[in-house]
Amino acid sequence: MKPGKISVSVTLDEDLLQKLRKLADADSRSLSQYINVILREHLNSVNKSEPQWIEISGVDIMRPLKEKVSISLDKDMVEQLKELADKNNRLFSQYINFVLRDYITNKLDKK
Repeated sequence: MKPGKISVSVTLDEDLLQKLRKLADADSRSLSQYINVILREHLNSVNKSEPQWIEISGVDIMRPLKEKVSISLDKDMVEQLKELADKNNRLFSQYINFVLRDYITNKLDKK
């Protein structure tokens, strides 16, 4: 692992993970690299506009199946994401799930 990177375990919704794996493969990236790109893009947009809350439309009331994955993220990204999760009264994994689902829902499903 490169200096400045740390390994993080997050639990993702199974359907979300399947979509992310397909997208990462289509983009010739590892799952960790692909998630890194999405989270970096999210942090860049947050730093520009400082949103107060992430709204996710179409989230099922029933709890989806979950799967634990390990990804490598820059240490500064982890710190910023944890801060944002705290501000939104979310656990770190929940916040990551919301960001990734928002990316797929708002960016990819509209294409």
